[in-house]
Amino acid sequence: MIRGRPMNAERRMRYRDLRALYLLVGSCRACGDDPVAWHARMAAGLTTLLDCRIGVSGMTTCTNLEQIHYTATTNLGIYDWGWTSPEQRRSYIDYCNHGLPATDPTLLRMAQITARVACRRRSDLVDDQTWFASRHYRDYFRAWGIGDFLYSLTRPAPSSGVATHWINLGRDAGRPPFSVRERRILWLFAREVCQDLGRSLRPFGQAARVRLSPRLIQVLQLLAEGQSEKRIAERLNLSAHTVHGYVKQLYRRFGVSNRSALLARWRSPDAEGGPNDPG
Repeated sequence: MIRGRPMNAERRMRYRDLRALYLLVGSCRACGDDPVAWHARMAAGLTTLLDCRIGVSGMTTCTNLEQIHYTATTNLGIYDWGWTSPEQRRSYIDYCNHGLPATDPTLLRMAQITARVACRRRSDLVDDQTWFASRHYRDYFRAWGIGDFLYSLTRPAPSSGVATHWINLGRDAGRPPFSVRERRILWLFAREVCQDLGRSLRPFGQAARVRLSPRLIQVLQLLAEGQSEKRIAERLNLSAHTVHGYVKQLYRRFGVSNRSALLARWRSPDAEGGPNDPG
């Protein structure tokens, strides 16, 4: 019999936590080597699994964490989600462009951790007085309605070609702070993802072409013509249910949630069978 204090419910991971976590990992890996689809699936899954609202995730070959945050987000391949309005997201972009993440006391502490996979709650990094008195909280996080954060930072092997991958999750003010159990869940997710960095999860700047089956290309081309799902079903002699399934599959493959975003991604050079495909 192993002696020691029993782990209380606030700390202990549950079977359903592990099941949901590995289903999410598998779902992310099913996205193939498209980093946008990967991060979109991850964002949706972590939001549900860890009861958060906003999140920021990024992957880069840059080893200088301060440089990562000083650089414009759109040039780094940072994926962010959960903003309640365009104004709120513009505030986040302003926050990054003014270099404020590089002075965030929590991120400074995270950058000092040398472990290959690290995960910390805000309360693990700075005390309440420091946190609530910081400019970051007073001028930005409070305005976004965020009261607590959970962070992970992963440094894979040099052979991966990726220096760092990070996930920052924010929870609404007024909600309970992130628990030790939730920190363990994110740590385990980050550890699993670490195995994929540089392989199936490629750097944003090295996104592979999105490869589609002939049937998916047919459906996509008809969507681009402005055809409804019902009309596509008639044209291809398929049921409306089957066509709807193909459309949902396209959304997942391209990491989008609506037709306009799907067509915008398809018209980029990354998509096989798209208007820019020479083959």
